[in-house]
Amino acid sequence: KTERGRIVRERRIFLKEYDQFVQEQKYGSFMIVTGIALFIVGSWSLIVPFYKLICEKYGYSPKTHKTDYNVIQNKQDIMKKWRVHFKGGVEDDLPWCFEAETKVLQVNAGETALAFYKAYNDSNKPIVGLSIYQVDPNEASLYFNKVQCFCFENQLLHPKEEVDLPVFFYLDPLINRDPSLKDVIDLSVTYHFFPANDQSIAEVVQRELEKHEKEQEDLKVKRTLYGVTKEEREGKPQDTFSALPGLSPRRRSERALRQILLAQSQEDLLDGEGDEEEDEEEDEEEDAALVGDSNAEPKSDAGATIIKQNI
Repeated sequence: KTERGRIVRERRIFLKEYDQFVQEQKYGSFMIVTGIALFIVGSWSLIVPFYKLICEKYGYSPKTHKTDYNVIQNKQDIMKKWRVHFKGGVEDDLPWCFEAETKVLQVNAGETALAFYKAYNDSNKPIVGLSIYQVDPNEASLYFNKVQCFCFENQLLHPKEEVDLPVFFYLDPLINRDPSLKDVIDLSVTYHFFPANDQSIAEVVQRELEKHEKEQEDLKVKRTLYGVTKEEREGKPQDTFSALPGLSPRRRSERALRQILLAQSQEDLLDGEGDEEEDEEEDEEEDAALVGDSNAEPKSDAGATIIKQNI
């Protein structure tokens, strides 16, 4: 009995201590969390007087941070004018003439503007070119926005062809807030053309042009053989001489005029020869009449008058 009673008492003591330990742990975690929360709230409420105390002690008053909203802070020149200069360049192995028609534009930030470049193919074959652009100073490239542009696109120019290339752009209004561009008013935009790596379309156009030239040469030979006039080729109305009856309407007016004059001269010559023959016949008849009359006596004064007139 004595041993059993001792074991029971020890077990009861252990259970009591365990229950006490559990209760202490339960309330201890709650107290820790509660303490941390109270510390945060207290620190937040005490930070303002603590900051004021430090500033007053070291002579740094919070009034120095006071903002006067009646005065414009960070004043910006929203009406600032920007001068945009346009330049053009061509790679040495590209036989083009490329330059800016619009040299300088003066714009406001946010204002749309239009500039033009001119490109001319100085070679005898079609060529495809590709352009890139650069903005100087480099900090302004972020604010140069293109609405319509010819850069990064293949441009095909036929032999001796000239085209105008537009650039429609605007400057972002944020450019007025950039401190690095505060003292800058001049911007430079440069476009540079390179020969495109893919010239397949230019080769196709070149073959078509050669085919067209050959067809034109053949057509020119046929027109020469068939007598097609220059006026008909150009679609001009022909002169009246080329439409006269008996003449081919395909003959030129000068040629028709020469033929008419030649025909008239031949007719005049034939008429002249016929008149001479008639005159000779009349002379012979008159001589015969005179010879016959000389052998006969005149019958009346009227007959003598007629003979005198014939003589």
